Amino acid sequence: MKACSALTTMPGKRFVSCASAAHVQNVRCAAVLGNIAFCQRPSVKALQAFQIFAWLFLWMALSWAAMADESTPLFYTRSNIVVIRKTPPQKTIPPLPWQAQGQPTVVQDDPRVLFDVEVRDAMALYSQKGWFNLSSPSEKDGVLLAFSASGTTPIVHSTQYAPLDILLIDHEGTITQIIPNIKLSELDQDIVPSSPVLAFLFLKGGLCEKLSIRPGDTVEYKLFRKPPVVLTVPAPANPSPAPAPISPIP
Repeated sequence: MKACSALTTMPGKRFVSCASAAHVQNVRCAAVLGNIAFCQRPSVKALQAFQIFAWLFLWMALSWAAMADESTPLFYTRSNIVVIRKTPPQKTIPPLPWQAQGQPTVVQDDPRVLFDVEVRDAMALYSQKGWFNLSSPSEKDGVLLAFSASGTTPIVHSTQYAPLDILLIDHEGTITQIIPNIKLSELDQDIVPSSPVLAFLFLKGGLCEKLSIRPGDTVEYKLFRKPPVVLTVPAPANPSPAPAPISPIP
């Protein structure tokens, strides 16, 4: 321990200081007993408290730096969406051998097509490089980029080299436009939607033509909300005009 001497004496009070000024930062004085006090090193609990405070300050500094970053985190969820086609393709089933004289049967495919997609924040298209990889997508996979509100945000150049079909979807889930077989890596000019859209759906190139997915078809997903159905009284038919009065014969 290191001795500390009294610095100033007032009635009923004593003030002490350590002999070495450089040592003051590493030691603290104990209670004064008479005219002499003793200085001791900080306790283990004090050092632990200081370490906790330092780590907390570092964590807050890193958090502020992360909040200042304008990039979009690459968070996403997987979900299923359904595309409902208005004109699904038809298949012709030939007659069985014992139905030689019969006509082939025409069967229409199920209008609903199920896709397993990654749902991502659409801003990743503009602030992140390599935001997804569709180098070898299957016919049942895709990526849905969703905006927080409808708008005419353009489709821009990206590091995607595989051909893609891009479906532009409005807030009700209606496919307003389809950009077929496009490579975003070769895009020289931004593509601006003709009307406000809420999401882009990226599918394998050529899949829309194969599955007969066309503008006007709808997409079922919790992001899209259709207006409620309201039934009203039909307007009355226009009554036939009254015949012209017959003038009396003079």
